[in-house]
Amino acid sequence: MELVIIIGLFIILPLVSVVCIVINGIHSGHSRLKIIISAAVSLLFFVVFSIVFGRVFLNSFTSNRFSKKLDKVFEQAYSPIVFEGKILSVQTVSHKTRDISILCVDIDNSNTSDFYRFDKYMGLKIKDGIAVVPLVTSYTSEDLRNYSYVKVNENHNKKVILSDYNGKTDTLWLDYCHEGIDESYMNICGCE
Repeated sequence: MELVIIIGLFIILPLVSVVCIVINGIHSGHSRLKIIISAAVSLLFFVVFSIVFGRVFLNSFTSNRFSKKLDKVFEQAYSPIVFEGKILSVQTVSHKTRDISILCVDIDNSNTSDFYRFDKYMGLKIKDGIAVVPLVTSYTSEDLRNYSYVKVNENHNKKVILSDYNGKTDTLWLDYCHEGIDESYMNICGCE
């Protein structure tokens, strides 16, 4: 559907506009120069339109496709995994323009004993009762250090529920996204 919109807005619409200007100019008895100038102005308008709005539209289009791809990977590989436990530490990895938080979790309860997956976008490691959970969130590592317990994907709901020592909870969306950090950081919690 997005491809049809792109072709319509950025190819067909400008061509139809130019053809209409030429036909109208011929029927109105305008000179060739006036017809050419009108067609050129119309094309210039569409070029400017394409530059200004095309980039926004294409970014949205590719972002949506990227999001769907990640959702599919999550559903296939990660969605069955459920665990909860005490937060041992929150590690911070500076990467590109932002900090990535990695939760080290001492697992109390899980439906899997060992799991490891690391690809270009996401990662999760569960080994020897420790989970390594990368999080890209608006919460800083300092914010996350205020929490003591975490429930991950409880009831397969794609959520991270963080609890502090006073019982206050906050919920984050779960995606295991790591923004392309080096795979060696999956050993940051000491489980290799």
